[in-house]
Amino acid sequence: MQPAHAALLGTTLGGSALLGASYVAARPSASDWGRVPAIYHTPMLVSAALAVLALVGVLLYFSMLGGDRRMTWVLVGAAVGFFALQLAFLPLVRAALRGAVPRWTVTALLAATVVPTLVVAYVAITSTTPSATRQWVRAVVVLASLFAALHTIVMDAVLFGILF
Repeated sequence: MQPAHAALLGTTLGGSALLGASYVAARPSASDWGRVPAIYHTPMLVSAALAVLALVGVLLYFSMLGGDRRMTWVLVGAAVGFFALQLAFLPLVRAALRGAVPRWTVTALLAATVVPTLVVAYVAITSTTPSATRQWVRAVVVLASLFAALHTIVMDAVLFGILF
């Protein structure tokens, strides 16, 4: 495994573990939703979980693919950015709810999270895959990356960002 692919694998697995552990430790509750109506909580949580799983799956796919080293480093940067922003989300929400920071900073963080997901989607769409890779696998990777990006734009940055 090339260093770039090992770095992507480690970043993805480590970032996922840190993100999961941070949510277990923080114990999110209904009070963390701000002004978001309760009817949206479950759909947004389910969509968020699926989007993170889709993005992690895409990143793991590219870490195992053995493709272009430069694009893999781009994905490492996107993964670091995504996980760093996600790790900052709940503490920032709680700081905004306490009045320590303006609420718009949460929306700004969610808008910033769109960038790494769009980078991953761009790489998935434009990457060349080995001829042995089945077209349906490539389609699943592209669709998963687009789902993660669309979730981040629509459900996070726009819906949560506006309602919060």
